[in-house]
Amino acid sequence: MEFLIGSRNKIDLVRAQKVLSRCEVVTPNASDTQLAIQLVESFALTTGMSLPDYVIAAQAINAAETLFSFNLKHFSVLPNLDVQVPYLR
Repeated sequence: MEFLIGSRNKIDLVRAQKVLSRCEVVTPNASDTQLAIQLVESFALTTGMSLPDYVIAAQAINAAETLFSFNLKHFSVLPNLDVQVPYLR
């Protein structure tokens, strides 16, 4: 959903849909929610991130997966999170 919302035009939207078609949708679990709460408590005053961003980051951290986002500025401050740009725009 982050890729879709972040699309600036039809080309971005089609590119995002192509990337997402290869991905599995995973919903947050209790462990993800707990970690998201801890991240909010630690970083809410310094990152400018939204609640969904914290949940997404918590899921990636708990799954030991790379988070692909164009928003490296916000996500890169979170410990134990591997964040990379998904593709060049």
